[in-house]
Amino acid sequence: MIDAKWNCRQNNKLLRCIREARFATPGAVIEDIEYHEDRHLDKAQILRFASCKFIEENHHIIFKGASGSGKTFLACALGNAACRKLKSVRYIVCQSC
Repeated sequence: MIDAKWNCRQNNKLLRCIREARFATPGAVIEDIEYHEDRHLDKAQILRFASCKFIEENHHIIFKGASGSGKTFLACALGNAACRKLKSVRYIVCQSC
């Protein structure tokens, strides 16, 4: 019974973290990223980012690329990975860039 209560609280905390992040694509997850040749994505690097070590090291990730290249999906997937680790996340789009 105690484990069930703890799991419920953790799940509620995760859902609250995702809701407060205000992701453009809240359902985006690392597991759904497609590593096609033309996308030039390094799977090992994405998995390193998903570990959220960059957060602990006080680094940022900025996605840059052509329209429709998947920047929003990648950002939301990494944000969801951080939420799974119960990190506080906020999805922000730079309007002046």
